[in-house]
Amino acid sequence: MRTRGLKVTMPSSGKTWAAFLTWLAGGIVLAAAAVLLYVGPQPGRWSTVAIGFIVTAATMLAGGVVGFIFGVPRVLAADSAAAPRRQATITGNTNLEQISDWLTKILVGVGLTQFGSIASGAGRLIGNIAPAFGDGPDANVFTGGLGIFSIAFGFVTGWLYTRLLLGGAMAQADRRATARDLIEAAKDAEQAGDGAAARDLRGRAMDLLDGDGRDITQDDDPPAVPPAQETRT
Repeated sequence: MRTRGLKVTMPSSGKTWAAFLTWLAGGIVLAAAAVLLYVGPQPGRWSTVAIGFIVTAATMLAGGVVGFIFGVPRVLAADSAAAPRRQATITGNTNLEQISDWLTKILVGVGLTQFGSIASGAGRLIGNIAPAFGDGPDANVFTGGLGIFSIAFGFVTGWLYTRLLLGGAMAQADRRATARDLIEAAKDAEQAGDGAAARDLRGRAMDLLDGDGRDITQDDDPPAVPPAQETRT
């Protein structure tokens, strides 16, 4: 495939962090504004606001943990057919990936088989929390809406964090660890008198390090150099 003049720019981690923090701050501000507007200038408002904030934080955290579990990236095995041409000499620990896989299956299975019980328990929980926001008929509606928003927002936030930030950080750490391992192997090759192997190992290490935070430029066909013009005398 020809990729003449194609330049693929990878988003920097700084921009990704800025977008993620903007998303997180927007959701928190929206939930806080909803609590403040609903409570209004009533007696003992600050205790009610505090309850609203802690309930929002708890439900967001619960949703974020579930989103984190669902979004944990997979580690590419070194012997996989989809592995890159330059094989890593070390592999990352996959315990977190395995736990995420198990918990995801358990959560989906329990959710499908116990949906009625979960919905009934959620209704009782909303009924127990709603009196903290007043005795009005709309307290249950507000509590349920706040809980659904907070859980959904926390889930998406946790999933986005693992997909956009955690995966890149894990891959970068693995590349750097592999590069250090390759450099050590190059030193051993030099001591053994194998200069060609040492240069190859150092080149592979530099290729791994060059991928951290730089643009990936692909140009299979370099521009042709115009022939030198003859000098007429």
